[in-house]
Parts: sequence; structure tokens; C-alpha cells
Amino acid sequence: MPAPKAFDIDALLADALAEAASKTVYIKVKLFNREWRISSQINTFLALRAGEGDTKAFTEFLMNVAHPDERSEFQDALYRIEPLTADILLIIINNLMEAVANHPTKSSSGSSRTVKTSVAKPKSAAG
Repeated sequence: MPAPKAFDIDALLADALAEAASKTVYIKVKLFNREWRISSQINTFLALRAGEGDTKAFTEFLMNVAHPDERSEFQDALYRIEPLTADILLIIINNLMEAVANHPTKSSSGSSRTVKTSVAKPKSAAG
């Protein structure tokens, strides 16, 4: 008897992923004394993990939020901040997420605005 055919979730996601990508808007923010284009389509999984304090999620969010043409320079600017304390990093992350949350990807339906986004402090490896 032949093995059952794999359920192809990729085929089901293709149109949804293409549609979401087509709705990406880049929001201008000023940070590090220049304007950057920040993606309106953040990875929801990373945002949820960051909200739980997952340090890898914080890093992935910051490394990928800028427009691809500006990403390397954005990352370099992050590396140059001194001192980049946890509190300063949270100010940056919370305000980037707030900029995205305050820029709806579709027109308002008159319903209430999204609650202000804020993430938990990264969980320290030292406990």
C-alpha cells in the first residue's frame, strides 16, 4: 500500500502570503539621527515571543524590521549605540512596534484602536 500523500500546507499558504506581502507599507521613523523605513508587516510570531521576553525574538525583530535596502545600515547603527542598556533597547523596540501598530494596513472601520503595544523585558539568562 502506498504511503499517504503529504498534506500540502505550503500550497494553501501561497496566496495568503502573497497577499500579505503585497500590503506591506514602509513607515518612516526617525532614529539615530536619520529616517528609516520600517515594515508595517511584522512577524506576529516574533512579536508574541518578544512579548513573553524571548531575547532571540527581540533580536530577530530588530534585525529584520527595516526596509531591505536599509537593513544593513540599521543593524550597524544598533551596534554602534553606547551604552545600549536593556532599558534603552526596550524604548527602541516599543516605539518601533507602536509606530507599526498606529499605522493600520487597511482603512479604519470605526472600531476602537488597537491597544498600545508594549513588550516584556528580555528574560535574562542569569535569572
